[in-house]
Amino acid sequence: MPAAYLAPLDEFLSASIGEITSILATHIHDLGFQQLHTTQLPSWNWQITVLKEQLAIFRELQPKLTIAIALEFSIPRRQKRIDAVLIIHNFIALLEFKSGVASIAGIRQAEDYALDLSDFHRPSREVAIFPLTVTRRSSCKVENLTEGVAGVYRGSEVGSDNLAHSLNLLTEILVDETVPPISAQEWNAGEYRPVPTIVDAACALYAGADVREIANSGASPGHLNTTIDALLDAINSAKSHRKRKICFVTGVPGAGKTLVGLNAIHNASIGNKGVFLSGNGPLVQILREALALDQNNRTAMTLENARRNASVFIQNMHDFVRTHFGPKAIPCTEHVIVFDEAQRAWNAHRNKAKMGHEISEPEVLLKIMDDVPIWAVIIALIGGGQEIHSGEAGLGEWGRALSSSFSHWDVLTSQEAVEGGESLAGHRLWESVPSTALLEYDDRLHLPVSVRSIRSEKLTIWVNRLIAGDAKNATKLASGLSDYPIMVTRSLESAKTWLQQTTLGNRRFGLLASSGAARLRAHGLETSSDFQRGYPYKYWFLKGPEDYRSSYRMEVVATEFKIQGLEIDRACLCWGGDFLWDRASGTWMASRLTGSQWRRVNSQITRQYIGNKYRVLLTRARDGMVLWVPPGESSDVTRQPDRLDSTFDFLLECGARILE
Repeated sequence: MPAAYLAPLDEFLSASIGEITSILATHIHDLGFQQLHTTQLPSWNWQITVLKEQLAIFRELQPKLTIAIALEFSIPRRQKRIDAVLIIHNFIALLEFKSGVASIAGIRQAEDYALDLSDFHRPSREVAIFPLTVTRRSSCKVENLTEGVAGVYRGSEVGSDNLAHSLNLLTEILVDETVPPISAQEWNAGEYRPVPTIVDAACALYAGADVREIANSGASPGHLNTTIDALLDAINSAKSHRKRKICFVTGVPGAGKTLVGLNAIHNASIGNKGVFLSGNGPLVQILREALALDQNNRTAMTLENARRNASVFIQNMHDFVRTHFGPKAIPCTEHVIVFDEAQRAWNAHRNKAKMGHEISEPEVLLKIMDDVPIWAVIIALIGGGQEIHSGEAGLGEWGRALSSSFSHWDVLTSQEAVEGGESLAGHRLWESVPSTALLEYDDRLHLPVSVRSIRSEKLTIWVNRLIAGDAKNATKLASGLSDYPIMVTRSLESAKTWLQQTTLGNRRFGLLASSGAARLRAHGLETSSDFQRGYPYKYWFLKGPEDYRSSYRMEVVATEFKIQGLEIDRACLCWGGDFLWDRASGTWMASRLTGSQWRRVNSQITRQYIGNKYRVLLTRARDGMVLWVPPGESSDVTRQPDRLDSTFDFLLECGARILE
C-alpha cells in the first residue's frame, strides 16, 4: 500500500517543492491513476508550501520525536488518495487539504479515510488516528479531542496557518514516549484488507474487480478466497464432465455468502451465462440502482441503459420463475444460477397461492436447471434462522426436492449443512442422508466468520443466545464484544443522539424495527406493509445525510423485509410489542396485534418466524448498535410498561450496556 512520497520529516523539509512534486507526478501512474488533472500541480504546490512552513515550526516545537510524512497515500481499489499522513511517534495525523472553507462533507471524507486505515490497514490497527481538514481559513485550530470509534478521533478543521500548533496540541496529548515509534517503512508497506458493504462490493465486482481484491477480512484471511475457489472448481468440473451440481454455501450472518455468490456469477459470466437471483425484492432493487448509478458515474453510459444492464446481472427470482417455468415457459440458457437466501424459498402451499404452481420453489428451480442443455450449476446461499415469513420452506425443502426427483444431481456441501450447526440454528439438509444422494463434502463451502461486523465475530452467537433466552451465556459473550458496542436505552432521542455522535465519516446509520412492531406508531414510526411498500428505500440505503429520504434522517425505520441481505454501519433497533420478555415464564413472548390487543402466538412455527425477525435485525449493523425499548404507557393496553420493563432488564442481563 505504498505512498507516492515517503520520507522522514527532516528530509522532507530539506527537499525543494519542485523535487517533491516531480516525485509525486512520476508515481501517479504507478498508483493506477491514469491522468494528472490540470488542477493537481497548483494544488500540490499549495499543499507542500503549507506543509513545509508549518512542519518546520512543528519540528522546532518537537525537536526529538520520530516523525515521517507520506504524500498521496493510495487506498487500493477505491481510486482514492489521502493527501498527507504524518506518522508522529506512535500516532497518526491524517490531513486532507481543501482550498476553500471546510464543509461537513470534507471533514467526513477525512474521517472516512481514517476509519479505512483503522479498520483495514493492518499496521494502523490499535493506533490513534486524528483526521484533519486543512483549509485557507485563518485562526481555525483543534480545540478538543473526541474519540469516535476504535482509536479514530472525530475530525476537525484547521486553518493552514494553525496546522503546526494544532499538531503540537495533538502530540502533547497522544504521544506516548514509553512505546517504540511506528516504523514508517513497515507502516507504508502494510497489508490492506478491506471489508466492503454488500453495495460497495457489488459495484466493485460489476466494474471488473474480484472478491479476492475487495474483501479480505483481517480476522479470517482466506475464508472467502477458498469458498470462491470451491465454487469455481464446481463450475469448471460440471462443464468439463457434463454434470449437474448443486452447491450449498453456508455461513454465519454477514460472513460474505452474497459476496462469493456475486463473484461466482461474475466469473461464470466470462465465458458462460450466469445470473444472480434473489427473492428479496428490496435487495434486488437497491443493488440494481447502486450498480446503475456507479456505472453511470464511471462511464458515459446513460442511467437508463445502466439500469437495463444491471437488471440482467441481478434478477428477481420470482420473475425468473415466471419466465422459465409453466406452460408458456422460455427455456433457460444460463448454465449457472446463484440463489441468494435460498432458505427463504417458498414451500408448495405458498408457491401455489403466489404463482399457481403446487410444488415448492426448490423443486421449480431444480426442474428449470435440469432442462438446461448438457450441464448446470445451482449455487444456493443458505443463512440459518433467517426464515421470517410463513411459507418459507427452509433448508430441509431442498433436501426433500433432491431426494424425491433429482437424485441424479451431485450435491456439494459442508458438514454444517448436513449436521445443522450454529450458523444454521440447527436446520439441516436432511434429517438423515438418503442412500441415493450423490453427496460430496467440501468444508470450503462454509464461511464461519462474520465480515459484516468489522470488530467482532462473536455477535452472531450472542444474538443466538439472546433469542434462545440464555442470559447467562449471552452475557459471557458480551464481555468479548468490547469493540462492538451494544447499548440499550429507554429514550429514542438519546439513541438517535448516540448514533449521530459516535458514527464518523460517511458510515451509514439508521433505525430498524420489526414489521410486527405496530405500536411504534405511537412514537411516530410506521411499520405497516402499506407504508413500507410505498417508501423509496433505495434512497434510504443510497442517499447521503443531505437527503431527507435517507437513513441518516432517522425518520423512517427499515423492517426485516427491507434490510435482510443488506447492512448498515450502526443501527438503532426499535423494540416492538411483538417480541417481549416474560419475566414469569422466563421466555420470549411472541405476539400479534389483533384489533386493539396483542394476542399471544401459539403456533411454534410462527413464534419461530417472529424470533427470526429479531435475529435478522440484530445482525444488520457492522460496527455497533443501540437497542431502544420504549417506556410504555399504562393507559394504553397495547403499550403496557411491565412487559417493556422486563424486556429492558433482560437485555441488560444479556450484557447490553445502558446508555446514559
